This record gives sequence, structure tokens and C-alpha cells, in this order.
Amino acid sequence: MTKTVIGVNDGVPNTKGFDYRQLTEEVQRSFNGETLADIKVQRDQCAVRLEELEATGVKLYEDRLNGVINIDTFKMLSEKVEIEKSEVMAEHGHLSCVISAEEFRIAEIHNIIPKLREFLTLEDVTRDTLAALIDHIVVSESKGRSQNRTHEVRIVYRFGA
Repeated sequence: MTKTVIGVNDGVPNTKGFDYRQLTEEVQRSFNGETLADIKVQRDQCAVRLEELEATGVKLYEDRLNGVINIDTFKMLSEKVEIEKSEVMAEHGHLSCVISAEEFRIAEIHNIIPKLREFLTLEDVTRDTLAALIDHIVVSESKGRSQNRTHEVRIVYRFGA
């Protein structure tokens, strides 16, 4: 029995020399080269800053009640704290969304890798195997007539880039 090597097109590399470690590293990179861990650190720093701003707001209120600062100073400082707080909250929310999306994408890749390993060492190609690999097949209209008739066939794989 001979092994079947699948030559994948549509942007997916051929199986010869396929590096799973490199794939995993590529998946774990974020849009601007930051790792997921870096983005989590930034999100955590935002959470710490939110707590600091909350404490600052409370301290300003106490200082106003104790007469340490006047009402105009209290209003000005409170407004600045609230503006920064809303900016930090927005950044925290954005980072949380990025983290969720990246974690989902990494989980999807981790689900794909075992399937890729299985498919890369196929000994027998079955209908189920092909159904798992192929998303859909596009067949163009006929070109030519009778015996010279041709169709362009495009196979779109489920894990295509």
C-alpha cells in the first residue's frame, strides 16, 4: 500500500516539510506582532489603572467633604478622572475582545492540527476523509463542444488560508 500525499492549494502549504511548531507560533501572534500574553498584560494594567482611578475619585470626594479642595477644583479634577476612566474602560473592553477572538482562533487551530496530522499521513482515502477536508467544489460552465468540452474545477478546503 502506498501513502497518499495531499498537495493542498488555495494558499495552504504542501505537506512536505510542514512545520507544526511554526504554525502554532504564527497563530499565537497578534495583529502587530504582540503575543497574546502581552495583550493580557496590557488588559490587566488597564484593570489596575481603573482601580486607581476609582480610588482617586473617592479620595477627591473625601477631600471635598473635608474642605481640603474647593468645589471648582473638585469638579475639574473629577471631570479629568472620569474622562480618563472612560478611555481606560474602552481600552480594557477592546483588549478583552481581542483576547477572546485570539483565544477562539487558537482553539480552532488546535482543533485543526490533529486533523491535519491525520490527513497528511493518509493511507486510504475515503469519502468521509474527503468530506472532512473539502468545504465545497466549484465547477465552471462548459467550455468547448462535445469531446473537446472542458470544465474548470476549483476545490476549496475547510482549513484554507
